[in-house]
Amino acid sequence: MICAITSGLACVHYGVAETTKDCDLLCHPGSFDTLLDLLAETRVSGSPCHYRGHISPPLDARWHRGGWTSHFQWGTGPEATTLDVFGHALRESSPWQDDVAGLYASQNVVAEMKRTDRDKDWPFITSLGVALLHARDSRGWLHLFEEDSIREMLETYSIPDDLLAVRPVLQLAARRDPALRPALLAEQHFWKELDRLRIRICRGALRPFVLAMGRGSTADSSVCVKITLPVWRAPKAAWRGTLWRGLAWNA
Repeated sequence: MICAITSGLACVHYGVAETTKDCDLLCHPGSFDTLLDLLAETRVSGSPCHYRGHISPPLDARWHRGGWTSHFQWGTGPEATTLDVFGHALRESSPWQDDVAGLYASQNVVAEMKRTDRDKDWPFITSLGVALLHARDSRGWLHLFEEDSIREMLETYSIPDDLLAVRPVLQLAARRDPALRPALLAEQHFWKELDRLRIRICRGALRPFVLAMGRGSTADSSVCVKITLPVWRAPKAAWRGTLWRGLAWNA
């Protein structure tokens, strides 16, 4: 089974976060059936696994090709254990399965996934970028969004020429241009707006599915039962492939 832990738990593993309530997993679509079997067999505090209400798209390659996420939980209420499964890493610049570190998605993949509309995610991105540079991985320059961190890293590491072309804001950093700070804020604003757009598209496209699931729900909400309710058609991707991954730096 091709899977990798990502997001909050990965940040804890990499030492840029102390704790998290999130449990996010990347899973190759070719391993979805195996993962579903495992989830169906796994109980947490005696509770079986089930999809999170009627709002979760099924763990199905047709949905995940469009950048959807499947949501699972054990138990109910504030003590519920939750799991979010991604077939594709949101905003990935290359296939995530080619960039893993043991049980975890790489720091680069995690940093790309953290470019959300949530302010709390952005310090983790910069911390992961710094860690990449300290590990002699120049991709760290793509994840620094704090001016002070960039200037500090410039004292030790140089920016490769190819990255200056990929991320033009680094050209401002290289020549100590005072326009760097507003340019970094503009980049963050772009990524936040892109994530908000993704969420709006998903919410609109998800409505027919939620209604269908409400009509077709049963008393048994286990993973196995819900996945055998193919009364809907998986929607086509609601945006171009390059958009759900996140626009390239030089787009």
